[in-house]
Amino acid sequence: MDMATKLKLGFAMGGGVSLGSFSGAALTESIKLALLYGVDGQNQPYDSVEIDVFAGASAGAMSLGIMLKCLAFPNKGAEKRNNAIQSLKTLYDISDKKWQGFSDKKQQQLVDAQLAQEVMNDIWVNQITLERLLEPDGDANIPPLKFQCGVVNKKTVVDIARANLMPSSGQYKNSDKAKHMLLANRVLYGCSIANLNPIHAKAYQLYPVAKDSNIATNDALTSFQHKEMRIFDINFAAVPSEKLSQQDQHPKRWVRLHWGDQIPDETFDLRSGDDWKHIVATAVASGSFPVAFEPVTLKRYNWEYPSTLWPYKGESSGRFSYIDGGAFNNEPVAEAFKLASHIDGLDKNTNYERRIIFVDPNVGAEPNYYLPGLTDWQTQQALAGPLKVFRAFDGNDLYQKTSLDKLIGQVVTQATVSSAQAEAKEEHRTFQIANKLLMRNELRACITNAIAPNNDNFLNLKAQIANFLTELSDKDPIPTLPTTIAGEIWRLANEKDSVVADLSPLAEQIDVSNDITEFSADEQKKIMTALVFSFVDIISGLAAKSRNSQLIAIGPFYKKSDENFEKIFLPGSPIAAFAGFMSPIPSRYEVDVARYCAMEFMQQASAIPHGKVPTTLPAPFDKNYPEYDTYMAHFKMGLMALSNRVEQMVTSSNLLNLGLINGPLLSMLASFIKDKINAIEYQQIEEVVVELRVPVSDGDFELDGKNTFDDDRHPIRLSKQNNQLYLICFATWHSKQKVWTGYNVKNGELIIDRDGFFKDKHGYYRIVLPEQNLLAESKLMGYPVFWGKTELVPSDSPIHNPITQYWLLKNELVPFTEFI
Repeated sequence: MDMATKLKLGFAMGGGVSLGSFSGAALTESIKLALLYGVDGQNQPYDSVEIDVFAGASAGAMSLGIMLKCLAFPNKGAEKRNNAIQSLKTLYDISDKKWQGFSDKKQQQLVDAQLAQEVMNDIWVNQITLERLLEPDGDANIPPLKFQCGVVNKKTVVDIARANLMPSSGQYKNSDKAKHMLLANRVLYGCSIANLNPIHAKAYQLYPVAKDSNIATNDALTSFQHKEMRIFDINFAAVPSEKLSQQDQHPKRWVRLHWGDQIPDETFDLRSGDDWKHIVATAVASGSFPVAFEPVTLKRYNWEYPSTLWPYKGESSGRFSYIDGGAFNNEPVAEAFKLASHIDGLDKNTNYERRIIFVDPNVGAEPNYYLPGLTDWQTQQALAGPLKVFRAFDGNDLYQKTSLDKLIGQVVTQATVSSAQAEAKEEHRTFQIANKLLMRNELRACITNAIAPNNDNFLNLKAQIANFLTELSDKDPIPTLPTTIAGEIWRLANEKDSVVADLSPLAEQIDVSNDITEFSADEQKKIMTALVFSFVDIISGLAAKSRNSQLIAIGPFYKKSDENFEKIFLPGSPIAAFAGFMSPIPSRYEVDVARYCAMEFMQQASAIPHGKVPTTLPAPFDKNYPEYDTYMAHFKMGLMALSNRVEQMVTSSNLLNLGLINGPLLSMLASFIKDKINAIEYQQIEEVVVELRVPVSDGDFELDGKNTFDDDRHPIRLSKQNNQLYLICFATWHSKQKVWTGYNVKNGELIIDRDGFFKDKHGYYRIVLPEQNLLAESKLMGYPVFWGKTELVPSDSPIHNPITQYWLLKNELVPFTEFI
């Protein structure tokens, strides 16, 4: 009879700002689904479910910190737990008889997971609101919002963290722990953070350089590091000092906490509220979205860094300031796998299945190569002003872009590039690793029969590997390898289908041996094989990557057909996902969507059977949704509150020093920005703006000015060297509504007039706007321009039919070689 299988879960959660409501609900839902319906590779229920890895970035780090705290120290109140039981029965159609059939352990763990989900939902739906975030007051330690380095109030963040992450009594007790803890006895919790104070890495201190190396050589071998991952090694039992000294088990660079007294320079006391603050502060730092939140200063210790990187010589601690970890690493999937590899490498029990569950509410749009900073023309419309009076005199004008116009567009592009790079999918590396594993396995097969036992080679290989293991343990922030030869032999012997499995009981003897001949001939060959395998794994970076691990990614999609998934619109996603803070309505909706998506993607991954979960997809959040209009009212009020805050920031600033005109100028600037914020449309539908150039034979062709004193737009020459006249304008394609809009666009056609002596000939030419295939091609161009194929000339007779198939698409970016 097969042994029962344990499910070991690790969680990875990226940023999402207000979409943390989706992520938190999806992860807690996955726990409940695993407990209720989870099956192993043989389609048998798991014997137990255990959570031991958390890796978070941005809002994800704070959400995971809250989840960790809720699962470790759940609410013990009888009323709360009874209510949770009733919720579970209702949500999953569990009868009283079926519930009674669950073991006490399963009941308690399901209630703990349900309570954790309810706490997460309450935080994202009710506690983190724009109203609270914009409260003006500070406290004894925090200045009023007016004097803080952020748009929103630091005090609100502190209050929420204190209420939901800190022990209510100042210290945790044994009675606070979960009765049957879902968490493992040891949990690794990693937070992605971005250091504003760069760590100066000096490679010339690690690698040999010539004796005559100068300052330039040294500079070429240095860099500044801002991306960091702070890891907490959390132990729910006391850890002896001698065990903490074992680097392969409890790396010194991690912040170690145990259920016992603090040991200076070794471990903090997990029970202590003061020591728990290190976790809370780091989680908040990881979620400090730039500009919106003030940077968070953390106390770091010299043992958290290699000695060559620690800047405060002679000091045991220092202060660094951090912003959102998502700035450089918004999807810490690789870190979750490495943390899991570290734990699994120490687990002598091999009868388990490892799953890393990653939630990503931010699903990227299709790539668009458009670079506004490198385009030449733009249109400009006058500000509305009182009664739109300015637009009556100045309509929609064409301007050639100047340097500042282009630089503003380029700054936006570069900010987008940085954001996209931070979200570069680490899981894409999985495919590269898979190919490398195949190549490695082929190499192993080739060399297995070619290895001849030799004592000199045996000793040399052991020495080389031991040196590698020591170096990697010292330098790797998340060491996944053992620090001893014995540990490496055991790792290789316990790989799936290992050819050196017989060496497992000999690992310690091999480590200390100085003579390979003390082993049998068959053992000698396997020992040399294992050592060569280890050497290959280490130099190729593949060690500890072949364990039984699977990634389950959960995103906002539903299965439309057997092969197609459709994206689900999350109502909190507009305005860089800050819209969800303006009302509880979107977060409530996203919780329901998350529960459905967790079920859908766990079914797809065969983690749970199909058809057993009574969860349905919520109705689309569109104008027909019952609370849509209420949310739109909340959204407008939220924009107003946000614009008022920005207005207060500008008018109270010391930005200018122009005496009496300071006030009026700052007020004008504030009014301009305020109008822009209040004019933001709710749903940012994907739009494609195209530049159109129509060649015409003379200056009497024009684009109509629509207002009373608005000048018509006449053709221009693109350069002094080119006499051809062009009418230049822009049109916008709205992909969801499938309509064209523009100042001179009507019913999907560009309207071109002919200047007359007494009266203009309106609609002299009508040109059908570009076809869909050309629009798709334009997305892959940095500066797409649609040129008219033929020159428009006066006609002797009226033109009744629109011109079709008129446009030729060109990329106007010029390779630099053509300038030389």
